[in-house]
Amino acid sequence: DGSLSLLVSLLSFVVVENRYGREGVGFFSFVFAVYVLGSYLAELGVSHYVERAVPLLASRREEEERLLTDAVHTSLILSVLGGVVLFGVFFWPFRLTHIPLDLTTLVLLCLALPVNNYNRIRVAALHAHGSHEAAARLRFVKRLVFLGSVLLIAAGGSPLSYLAACFLIPETAILFLYARKAALPSIGRPFVSFERFWGTCKEGQRTLFTDDALEVILYIDFFVLGLFVSAWEEGVYAKASVLARLFLVVPMSMEPIFRQRYCTLAAEGRRTEMSESMRRVTARFFFWNSVFLVYFILYYENLITLFFPERAQIQVSLLIFEELAVGLLFYASVAAMEPVYEATDRIEVLRRIVVRILVLKLALNLYLVPYAGDVGAATA
Repeated sequence: DGSLSLLVSLLSFVVVENRYGREGVGFFSFVFAVYVLGSYLAELGVSHYVERAVPLLASRREEEERLLTDAVHTSLILSVLGGVVLFGVFFWPFRLTHIPLDLTTLVLLCLALPVNNYNRIRVAALHAHGSHEAAARLRFVKRLVFLGSVLLIAAGGSPLSYLAACFLIPETAILFLYARKAALPSIGRPFVSFERFWGTCKEGQRTLFTDDALEVILYIDFFVLGLFVSAWEEGVYAKASVLARLFLVVPMSMEPIFRQRYCTLAAEGRRTEMSESMRRVTARFFFWNSVFLVYFILYYENLITLFFPERAQIQVSLLIFEELAVGLLFYASVAAMEPVYEATDRIEVLRRIVVRILVLKLALNLYLVPYAGDVGAATA
């Protein structure tokens, strides 16, 4: 799933650049950032709560059904509220950013939010039951539909704002294709009471900024860049960032597997075995990613021109890549540690660490990007 995600990102950026140019890549990355950050905050960690809590319920079917029902209803309510906030923030008669979002883009993004959050609950439930292959297959189909949507919109010569439909189309396709194969409690059931809604929100927010924390950090870069630089400059940063994410392919793909394994070991009282497994995985990730980093730096020009033929700003792109890749190298090495915090019920400790990093990252971006642009974002 991680390998496919990277490949789809690369191909979609290649398609967008060939059709709309580097400014199109910059606009696309900014819209991507707005959508990812908006959906992540609107979902409030509910899907991650499901992924963590369902295995702990073992065979208690009624409790699991109630938890999933509360999660689905809470996620839908939050996504609608998130769409209202997103629309309210960006739809103003004056320009708030250097890369403005028009009415068409905002409507498409707001429509995609509730469908995306519903599908995230579905994927979380599959991971919680150990059906990692089924979850990966679902995301496989979603990414293929996403890439197909990008190709169709670009080939049809549609306006740049229509690229936002690439987020709505795959989510809608998954919603109907997997309605029975990976069923969730019906949304037609009576909605949760305020007490249960609030309780689910409280449980979900405990894991907010712990799951996919690096993705949030990277998209914060894209978002802040859109506030201060042109779409052309953001396009340079986006292409280097996509290549740097190669170091996250294996760690991020394996996190659900680590999470389930460590939760099981912790529940069985085998914490020594869990710690030893985590140390072995960390050491191996660091070694192999270090080897790949040296190779990428040596052959960077060949690699980036393989995907993006335009050779302008190669040295700036290399500098951005080097700064991003070193940070990602260390993150990839400690990716196996996050599930350990969750399995040992130290989520608050992990969350405090990640929130501090995010606040510092946001502050550095807001300070450096206005002066140093792309390089400032990579340095932050």
